[in-house]
Amino acid sequence: MKSKLRKKIVWITLLVAVAVCGVTACGINKKEKNVVVLENQQKEIEHILAIKKIDNIGNFRGVRWLENGNILGIKNAYASFEDKEACNICIYDVKTGEFKNLSYNQDKGDIWLSVLDITKDERYLLYDKLMGFRSYDQRRNLYVIDLKTGEEKKIEDLASATTTFVDEEKIIAAKGMKLYTYDVDGNKTEIKLPEEMVEKMKDYSRFNFEEDLKQREMSNGGPFDEETIQGIKEDYQYHKNNNEIMVINKSGDEIYVGTYNRITFAYNLKTNDYKELTEEEAKKVYHHKKNTQNIVRVEKNHEGEEEIWELDENGTHKRLIAKGNFHGRRITVSPDHTKGVYCMKGRMGEKNLFVYDFETGKSIKIFPQIIGNAVWNPSSNKFFMRIPMPTKDKNTHYITSIVTLN
Repeated sequence: MKSKLRKKIVWITLLVAVAVCGVTACGINKKEKNVVVLENQQKEIEHILAIKKIDNIGNFRGVRWLENGNILGIKNAYASFEDKEACNICIYDVKTGEFKNLSYNQDKGDIWLSVLDITKDERYLLYDKLMGFRSYDQRRNLYVIDLKTGEEKKIEDLASATTTFVDEEKIIAAKGMKLYTYDVDGNKTEIKLPEEMVEKMKDYSRFNFEEDLKQREMSNGGPFDEETIQGIKEDYQYHKNNNEIMVINKSGDEIYVGTYNRITFAYNLKTNDYKELTEEEAKKVYHHKKNTQNIVRVEKNHEGEEEIWELDENGTHKRLIAKGNFHGRRITVSPDHTKGVYCMKGRMGEKNLFVYDFETGKSIKIFPQIIGNAVWNPSSNKFFMRIPMPTKDKNTHYITSIVTLN
């Protein structure tokens, strides 16, 4: 039985870009629809618009920028399950608009591919394939692609969890309550965990359904309806009967593992010692956040309203960037720390996208076709956003918008 907690596609309202003429004395050729700008007004208009262009890439879910300026992503991602084409990992060439398939997936329908990581030299790519959208069963097949030779290798079937690349070109994955290391050729070595630690990992006596429901409602920001609660109860019972490792991370000589009972352990590879992590320590394992605390900070004012603050070199308030009802990530700062992108909801629920300039302290509203969390390129002059959108044939494909700044 498929879970009732299947992710819901939220249909978003398309925003229309409005070009205002008169003040800037611009004229529009109706046939070619090109904006004609007087030479002495070019600088002013570039400042007002803040962007050079926006390119919308249909049927593509962008994942990350590559060093050559192209985008790694997935073609046919999150399509309607009746779609004829299989989804595949690919590279989108920003200059030519062409796609190059990297994976060889032939499975169609209820399939989800995820790019997990790529090595620093961009030689090897790790991805997984999830067969079916079941929240109570997240086992996936793991693959490595050699981007130099084009060779693809399946390195594990039905893994319950995996790390990204660690120790150069290796990963750690779990099957049930066992851990293994894999190299890019698929060679597999078991990590022997202490039996006492494994028994504690299996223990479900400290995590009841009421606690599970409470934690989920706190994360959701409010109580669930009866149908959703019934789905959560089914998930809880399945996990209790089939408890296994659901998260793995590694730092130095320590491996962090968490199971569905929400108990997390640290295991030291050198000493073979282990310890149970506190709730605060476990949060750092489950939630990795980029360190932008020395640049911006999100906090609530006395009225309970969220605010984004630019910080000075001492970590104190320098300038209020925005306050109100934010959507998605509060702000995504560019790699060179000169700009930030944030989204706010308007009074009618519309989403407004802003680019903030840390040098001038000004925010410019832009009007892309889609609005989502920004992914910056290394040069900090472009970012892309992606979101599922309905198509004319009533299917659902991802659209990726690439925003090029002035």
